[in-house]
Amino acid sequence: MNDHMAGRPRLAKPAGVSPSQHLILAWVAQENKARLLVDGALRLEWANCAGHELIAQGDLLTVDESNIVTVRGELQFKIEHAIKSRVPESFILIDRHGDIGEQVVVRVEMLQEETGNVYFGLQILRHAPLSGAWMAALARQFRLTPKQSQILMQMIAGRSAEEAANVMAISVETVRTHVRDVYAKLNVGSREELFARVRPFYL
Repeated sequence: MNDHMAGRPRLAKPAGVSPSQHLILAWVAQENKARLLVDGALRLEWANCAGHELIAQGDLLTVDESNIVTVRGELQFKIEHAIKSRVPESFILIDRHGDIGEQVVVRVEMLQEETGNVYFGLQILRHAPLSGAWMAALARQFRLTPKQSQILMQMIAGRSAEEAANVMAISVETVRTHVRDVYAKLNVGSREELFARVRPFYL
């Protein structure tokens, strides 16, 4: 299944797969969301076209001669932790890169074959700095004030209360007050729940 060696995923019809299933596979292979299939050791088994392009860029993730996927920074640890957990629920991991505020969103999902073999699907999206339209949609959906929208953006960017206070030039206690208000409006109790709540806007 290591199609990345050829530079593109193969779309030839697999044996025993119906035409409709093949069309679905081809559609997934061509979509613009990077998808990688890995085993428990992060060994790459398959990637769609967007996944191959992400690998070719080489700045977010790399694949070595043994087909082991390595992801930059803290995302590597987060993905490894999600894989080791082996729970059926999806993990949504969000990472901020560089001063420009690029967002990387990774969804990790356990996939188990009937034979018992376990694999993990990685869906990866890269976002430019959060756009006004995107934040406006969140603000409308959850009835956030402008300041609460700014706090939510800082949280999604992965910044701590202290970092957000420094960026926004307000006190840490003021940040924490806004965070509590954001949690209340989104009806969540943690950052993990918050990420899950805004997931439809990402994935």
